[in-house]
Amino acid sequence: MRLSILILFLCPYVQAAPYIEYKNEVKYLDSSHTSTVNHIIGGYEFKTGNLKLYGEAGYTTEGTSIEVGYKFKPLKNLTLKGKWEGVDREHKLETEVRYTF
Repeated sequence: MRLSILILFLCPYVQAAPYIEYKNEVKYLDSSHTSTVNHIIGGYEFKTGNLKLYGEAGYTTEGTSIEVGYKFKPLKNLTLKGKWEGVDREHKLETEVRYTF
């Protein structure tokens, strides 16, 4: 019950949108083509104020993939981004901090 009330209170401030994405990666070593990876992904993105959160899952030619992440702009010139991404048993954690002059 409390969660329902909280969701109703926050709804005017949160924008959410489902999406589907296709991505193609062509990998090279020097000038030689080594592999091609295709992705088909479904996801959901939430935005409120300076914060964006997203989650997505799908299939690639390398296996099943999952990704969750955020983008936060606490100051006009400062952006923080991070994500966790996994494909089958391999995964990575990535963080970016950008200051724009």
